[in-house]
Amino acid sequence: MTKYKWLQFRIYLSLAITTLLFLSVYVVLFYLGYQWWGKGRIKPGIVFVIIGLIPLIYAIFKSGKERGKIDKSSPLYKTMKDIAKEFNMKVPSKFYILPTTEIFVSGVFKKKAGVGVAALRAITKDELKAILRHEFGHFYGNDTVIGSFLARVQYSLEASSKFGKIALRAAPHAIIALIGLIIMVFAKTYSLIFRIIISIYSRQVEYRADYIAATRSGKEVFGKALLNYSAYITYFEQVGYSTVIHLLQEGKAMINIYDSVYNAYGKLDKKEIKKILFENDKGGLFSSHPKLRKRLRAIGLDPAAIELKNKIDKSAVSLLKDQKKLEKDFTTTITQMFHIKILHADAVARQGRCKHCGKQFQTLGELLKHESNCKKAS
Repeated sequence: MTKYKWLQFRIYLSLAITTLLFLSVYVVLFYLGYQWWGKGRIKPGIVFVIIGLIPLIYAIFKSGKERGKIDKSSPLYKTMKDIAKEFNMKVPSKFYILPTTEIFVSGVFKKKAGVGVAALRAITKDELKAILRHEFGHFYGNDTVIGSFLARVQYSLEASSKFGKIALRAAPHAIIALIGLIIMVFAKTYSLIFRIIISIYSRQVEYRADYIAATRSGKEVFGKALLNYSAYITYFEQVGYSTVIHLLQEGKAMINIYDSVYNAYGKLDKKEIKKILFENDKGGLFSSHPKLRKRLRAIGLDPAAIELKNKIDKSAVSLLKDQKKLEKDFTTTITQMFHIKILHADAVARQGRCKHCGKQFQTLGELLKHESNCKKAS
């Protein structure tokens, strides 16, 4: 069995186990209704299955929020189109430019793709193409379709667990509290097992997407892309975001977070960056991606032999349209996002009470509006 066929076997095996686990949820629900509640009658078993399908149906039709900026006129979009043409696939119907570090594809019927501007300074154009080939590898394997369904199953189980917890706490009668407890334990147990199996499946499809990207881009180019991208986004998320929070606490704000973080990153010792990256690359049972070293070895590279670069002259950031303006606008977006988080944390600490008069509110918006007026009145 070749290496690729062995990888495909692992993917299908974990998917088969996940499918059987999913079906067993409703088998168990039917048994509970048939044996425990209905005393051997079929109708209660069917009712339990229908009740169990409600959170799944809700999760399937729940749509995600639109994120980032859609710009099909940017050179970045043209690069995406070129990669789609390579794979003989349609261009994703929506292409987002994001203020964050992520590069992703998603979607079941309508495909979506996104590129975070924070990642572009630390990789070359060829390295970006290699990463995009990895992402299109997920389209190639229908990973976004299967992954989306599995994620919604997981979400439905978590929703059921929360419902059971609420029923247990607020139930006026012991029998309702008992039902709530059973739902909570049942959903939590299945949710835990699902998370483990889905994580195993997710790691296998990452290996397959890596294989596709390494085959099409060359393993050296993709290996460097993976290393440079992983190192920089780790640094950006740790240093950049904490700096924004620190400045907000001082009543200040950054003008361009992308400039500031990349300039600081370029002054670091690249051997030390690589060492810290591998030391902190722990992985785990619930990790959606394999360890970086394992990924590099899987495509036939020695992690120790790949040189990390923290200074790139012609980076993929040049593919952005109106780069400086976009980065400044996105810096404002990130600042506002963390400002809201800080305000929310402060409001939770005060149990939703106004800092001026002590009146309590249910939502952050109501509290902030009241505090603004209350401050003026005082």
